[in-house]
Formats: sequence, C-alpha cells, structure tokens
Amino acid sequence: AEESYIQDEVDQSDIVTGEKLVYTGNINIETLEYEESLKNIRERIQSYKGLIENESENDNDYNWYSSSYSGRKNSRSINMTIRIPTGSFQSFLNDMEGAGKITSRSTNVENITKRYNDTSIQVTALEEQQARLLEMMEIADTIEDMIAIESRLTEVQTQLNILKSSLSQMDTDVNYSTIYLYLREVIEYTVEPETFGERISKAFTSGLEGFKDFLEDLVLFVARSWTFILLFIAAIFGLKKLFKKKTTGIVL
Repeated sequence: AEESYIQDEVDQSDIVTGEKLVYTGNINIETLEYEESLKNIRERIQSYKGLIENESENDNDYNWYSSSYSGRKNSRSINMTIRIPTGSFQSFLNDMEGAGKITSRSTNVENITKRYNDTSIQVTALEEQQARLLEMMEIADTIEDMIAIESRLTEVQTQLNILKSSLSQMDTDVNYSTIYLYLREVIEYTVEPETFGERISKAFTSGLEGFKDFLEDLVLFVARSWTFILLFIAAIFGLKKLFKKKTTGIVL
C-alpha cells in the first residue's frame, strides 16, 4: 500500500535511490511590507530554479475611489502554487523566514513507489501487446481480421498514452516539489495575548480603531453627499407642508 505521512521537517537524506517520494508544503506568511516581501519571494523562487505554476492576488481595499485615499494597508494577499526542485525543498522553506512572519507551516511526503512501479509494469505489458498486434496486422489475411486487429490496437495505444502521461506526471511530481504559499498584508503581526486582560485590552483598542474608522468614513460620506442630503431634507419639508395644507382643507 502507498504510504502518506506528515512531518515537521523533511530530511532530504530520506530520498533513497529507487523510491518515488512526492513532497508537498504549505506555508502562510504575514508581512508589514507587502510589495517588498512579494519581490523577495519571487527572487528566491528564481534563485532556486523554481517556477510559479499559478497565482491569485486579491486587494480587498474598497476605499481606493475616495479622493482622500492615502493607501490603507492590510488589504492585499496572494496565493501561489510553487514548484521547487525536490533537492532544494527544505532549504526553500527555511529561506522563507526572511519574507515575513511565518504563521503556519506544514510538510507532507507521499511514497508513490508502488503506484509508479505498477504503472510501469502495465506500460511494458501494453507495449508488448502493441508489438504483437502490429505483427498480426502484417500477416492478416482478411479485411475482417485487419479491422478487428486495428480496433484492438487503437484501444491499446490509447491506454498506453494515458499511462505514459501518468508516469510523466509522477516523474514531474517527484523531481519538483509543490509548495502552496499564502502571503497576507497586515498592519501588525498576529500575536496571541498571554492573559485575559491583554485580550480585553486588545479588543477595546480594536473597537476604538473601528469606531474611529467609522466616524471618518461617515464624515467623508457627508462631505461628498451634502447637496443630496439638503435636497432630501427640503423634499421632506415640502411634502410635510403639502400634506398639512391638504388636511387643514378637509371639512368634517
């Protein structure tokens, strides 16, 4: 059976000749300097001869349209799927210490030797079958025989292509480890309070900051919308006057 296990540190000396091991890593990083950290990560990927398989970047700051926008932080983040040569897997993870504060990290190694060997055996068997079918095609006497052989040959070649593609993907996974990296911009690094009092203090401070941001946004909204607010108030008074005039004109 295939083995899959998780360990905190992947020792590259465990890669034994003949074994097919697939390494996977997950790392979450917080940073106060988003652009600098992202540049740092890209440079390190390049220096380790790795590549970014895919990435997705987000910016959740909705205040950019404001004329008073001054570049509020803690809004950007990026998810990356990185492929690093397996021999440099652990070194790359350790090198991420300088990119920001690592909030979580995990590694996994899966032994796919049995699956790889089973697939290789299937490929060999199908190649032998393909060779025999080609020989039979050469000596086929009837059209019916040729059609039957060609049909079976097509099935064998289709299976061969699928299995060879699977072997190629397994070779890639063995030679290039996968690292899922998440980088998040923050105003301050996450620190777990040690006491209940510190939690209360932190919550109170956060509440004040939130209330301050709310007041600032409210003032900016009023400043931008004062003409509409005046028109709305004037319309309300006008409707009240009209309604009052109509009610006083009703004779009971």
